[in-house]
Amino acid sequence: MNDELEPEHVTYDEINQWSIACSELKVLKAKESALRKKIILDLFPMPKEGTNIYPLPAGYKLKMTSKLDRKVEEASVNAVLEKIPEHYRDRLVKYTPSLVLKEYRLMNEEDQKIFDHALDIKPASPSLELVAPKEKPKA
Repeated sequence: MNDELEPEHVTYDEINQWSIACSELKVLKAKESALRKKIILDLFPMPKEGTNIYPLPAGYKLKMTSKLDRKVEEASVNAVLEKIPEHYRDRLVKYTPSLVLKEYRLMNEEDQKIFDHALDIKPASPSLELVAPKEKPKA
């Protein structure tokens, strides 16, 4: 629990409202996604990468941004880099350090404190789940 926050009294009604909002949000997210896909398929059948505009009445515009995810495949990158001109090689792929949390957790506390100076540590958004009671077996 976060000691910095002053605890507030939460009612069962507020927990119920949160649970209902979560259910409604799932439905709305699915509806928004389905409508967005339908609109894009119909109005932007051959989108170009980047911004695409569809004019609407009264000066409105529907703006759709089309993106392509490009991820480097570690297994083949070195062999491919050897085949392209040298002046591209150092500029095409960026190697970014990332924490291996499992190994970090195996460190002793003293070494962790030293390594913590290389980390930007901030709280992530917590998750919350309402777990229904298990049904009792019928006798």
